[in-house]
Amino acid sequence: MWRLALVGLSVGAAPLGASELGRADVLSWAGGQFHLGGEPLVEISFNKFDLFWAVRDARAAAAREGKPELAERALAAQDKALGEIREIGCRTIRIFGSPWGTFSEAYDDPGRRAEMFSAMDSVLGLCERHGIGVIYSLGAAGLHDPAPRGQGRAGPKPAGGTRAEGLYELISDPGSRGRARLNSYLDEVVSRYRGRKAIAMWEITNELTNQADIGEREWGASPTLAQVAAFFDEVARRIKAKDPLRLVSNGGSHLRECAWNLYQRKGWRKDTLEEQGRAFDLLFGRSGVDVVDIHYYAVKTGGYEIAGSGGVPMLVDPVRYMELARGVGKPLIFGEFAALPSGFDGGSRPEPGWFAGYDDPGAKAWVQKAVDAIVEAGVPLSYYWPYGSDRPMDQKANPVYLDKTRTPALIAIIADGNRRLKAKLKTDGGGGVSGSRENRHAAGLGICRTLSDRFLWQNRLLFNSKELTDEHPGARHWLKSGSTPTISPL
Repeated sequence: MWRLALVGLSVGAAPLGASELGRADVLSWAGGQFHLGGEPLVEISFNKFDLFWAVRDARAAAAREGKPELAERALAAQDKALGEIREIGCRTIRIFGSPWGTFSEAYDDPGRRAEMFSAMDSVLGLCERHGIGVIYSLGAAGLHDPAPRGQGRAGPKPAGGTRAEGLYELISDPGSRGRARLNSYLDEVVSRYRGRKAIAMWEITNELTNQADIGEREWGASPTLAQVAAFFDEVARRIKAKDPLRLVSNGGSHLRECAWNLYQRKGWRKDTLEEQGRAFDLLFGRSGVDVVDIHYYAVKTGGYEIAGSGGVPMLVDPVRYMELARGVGKPLIFGEFAALPSGFDGGSRPEPGWFAGYDDPGAKAWVQKAVDAIVEAGVPLSYYWPYGSDRPMDQKANPVYLDKTRTPALIAIIADGNRRLKAKLKTDGGGGVSGSRENRHAAGLGICRTLSDRFLWQNRLLFNSKELTDEHPGARHWLKSGSTPTISPL
């Protein structure tokens, strides 16, 4: 049976052409709510981050060892997981659509690139079979040159005489070799899959904001927050030039608690809420990015700690993230969220008052707290981390996986939260961005467009001339364009 399924999914019927899809076939935003399939979409679903990886790796092993059953078993396992997710009531998932990390070598090799796309064809076929749409994380930050270990951007020149370009060049320079490779990749992926109903929304990359303004690293200089913002804008607009139907999100993570002060070269001093709002506005206020994606793991503390008034810390929790997103007039999703066990980062023992793994009875209270925070804030779409991970690192003494067989009590908590969230947002109008432009921007604890516009575009401390000309040729155009916040046409 599975041999037939493997063949069918690999060389199945040609997907619908892009012109045959309508807005009801993809994730859209209208009236303060997400919509999919002609009806509002509200859900707590899951990251199935390793879906593509599991299929691709198994196919490679099958070819290498001459054992096609390895690929068949992988497809069967992923088909089972998707069936369970659909049974829980979820209609979308988030996946990583590229190999992990820097994958420029894989993309540059015609054979490996062809196999990458063939594996993804099978993955999308599985999703369509179950009626599941994917948030497709493109991994755009992984297309810079691979640098020799320990030899970052300033390392020795390779044999060809051309120094490797790192993350900084990819993000900051639209004329870099990495950006040319990225543009080719984006055009190929989006053109290939824009006709597939499995693609609900495009995501630019994973957690690029974590790399902003953190100084020299192994790969060289880190980009500034302004350069990350310009990169998001440029990539989003390129995606939408090929696929104007779909929304585009940034791909997390949460902003560092000191993101604005790092950007202002004031060091690791924690931001105020107003400063976090300025950083949000810089990233999203005038961007082609349609959907703000936050990755939220601060369940134990109740939020990420920033500077409050009178020296009292303030927590940025899901409610405040909703307010910050309203402040820039964009809908919010949590592309990742969870109460992560101690085992996630290799710890062998739970922290005091915490839990060791998802199989620990103590996990129930914290998963409940994580889900309750989403429901209380009314975050319309969120994706718990992760469903059915098969990675060896997630199977150790402190396991990091969720599924109906191994962790049924935790799945029940998430399913109940899903039900409560749907009921809540059905009655309060979606909890999203609605009303006039003025009302949208006046929301968010006073973080409004008029104030942040004056600050961002007139305060010369934000952008020194070197950053605008030498470090990032594209930033000047982006800042002077005067473009308004963009939501894909509805």
